[in-house]
Amino acid sequence: MSNVAIEAQKRTELGTGASRRLRKTNLVPAVIYGGTGEPVSAQVKNNELKKLIENQAVFSQVLTISVDGTEQKAIIKDLQRHPVTSEALHIDFLRVDESIPVKISVPLVFENEASCYGVKVELGRIAKQASQIAIIALPKDIPASIVIDLKDIKARESVRPENIQLPEGVSFASSKSMQTPLVICRPPRGGMKAAS
Repeated sequence: MSNVAIEAQKRTELGTGASRRLRKTNLVPAVIYGGTGEPVSAQVKNNELKKLIENQAVFSQVLTISVDGTEQKAIIKDLQRHPVTSEALHIDFLRVDESIPVKISVPLVFENEASCYGVKVELGRIAKQASQIAIIALPKDIPASIVIDLKDIKARESVRPENIQLPEGVSFASSKSMQTPLVICRPPRGGMKAAS
């Protein structure tokens, strides 16, 4: 995974009014917390943040954040957006230690959706039940995504976490949801036709 970096500066003015004033100057309030360090209130340039979050994979990557020249590793823990404009209002970064596993949600990528048996032959349709899944891994082992190959799935079949082979060093965060379907191939409306 390529190293992704973002610049930030410490901020001293806190509170709702200060955050509002900050946004008017094209800056987004941020906080960096976790690990052994104290929480740091910071600000990032809105245009840099926009560019960073254009790629959804960034939400499952370890970033290098430089705060006034001091670098630290972190993941995006939370991003608050404006409900109408989707502009970033606030971002939370969680520090990570390369030797300590982290819990993080990674996107699910579905391959061969249109050419899978249940769609192409049985005229079913794919119904995705999730777009991401929580995993636990060391920062160096976090995959950009979890790929689910739908090529052989048939109508009325589903893929659950228990059916997925994870990369080495990666595990699912919850054992309770191992049988919860992530994607289902629904039969065609009116039912499946008998082969003649």
